[in-house]
Amino acid sequence: MQKVFTFKVAGPAGFGIKSVGASFAKMATRSGYYIYDYSEYPSLIRGGHNTVQCSVSTEPIYFTYQTTDFLIALDQKAIDLHLTEMTPGSGILFDPGLRLVTDNVPKQVALFAVPLMEIITQNSGTEVMRNIVATGAAVALLGMNMMHLMKLIEEEFGTKKADVVALNQKLAQAGYDYALEHYKDSCKQELPQLDKVTEQMVLTANDAVAMGAIAGGLQFAAIYPMTPTSNILHVL
Repeated sequence: MQKVFTFKVAGPAGFGIKSVGASFAKMATRSGYYIYDYSEYPSLIRGGHNTVQCSVSTEPIYFTYQTTDFLIALDQKAIDLHLTEMTPGSGILFDPGLRLVTDNVPKQVALFAVPLMEIITQNSGTEVMRNIVATGAAVALLGMNMMHLMKLIEEEFGTKKADVVALNQKLAQAGYDYALEHYKDSCKQELPQLDKVTEQMVLTANDAVAMGAIAGGLQFAAIYPMTPTSNILHVL
C-alpha cells in the first residue's frame, strides 16, 4: 500500500495560509517527493476559514486525502473543524498564547505548543509572520531540509529589501530552533531529504489553465476578476 503523509495548515484569511501550503509543497518536491495539494477558501478579501493541505509520497499521487497527519492550527476553528481528520500518531502545532481549547484532542494526537507571537515580538516581526515561524517549526518536527525553506524565502522575497529576506529567515530559524529545543524527542524523520530528486513544477490548476492557454496561442482574455479564477488573470 502506498504510504502518504498529509500536511495541513488552517486559519483565517490574510495570514499566509496559501503561502505555507505552496512552500511546503516545494520543499517536499525539492526533497524528492511527489505531492498533491488541495485548498479551500471562501470568496472573501479577509476572514472566513482557509485551508491548504499537501499530501506527500515517494510515488505519484492523483487525488486528495481525508486524513491529516500534521496540522498547523492558526485559530480555534482550525482545531474544531479538522480534529476528526487527525490520524493516530499525528500532531497539531498551535500558539499557546491564543488560548485555544485542546481538551478534546485525543491522546494519540501530539500537541506542539509553539509561541508564534512571542517569537515574532522578540524578533521585531508582525502578526502576519506567524506562518513563517510555524513553517520553520514544522520543518524541524518533520525532519525536513531547512535549507529548502531558506532558499524559498529568498525566492519569494528576493525582489524586496535584503532586510525583509533576513527577517523572514530569522523567524523561520527561530521556529525551527524552538521546536528542536522543546520537542527534540518528538521530532521525526517523516519527510527526510531523499537521494534521488526529479525536477518538478508545482502548479495550481489555475496556473496550468493559464499556461495551457498561452501555449495554445491565446492572444486576448476578458475575465471578470473573482474567486476562484482571479489567479488565471495573474498568470496571464
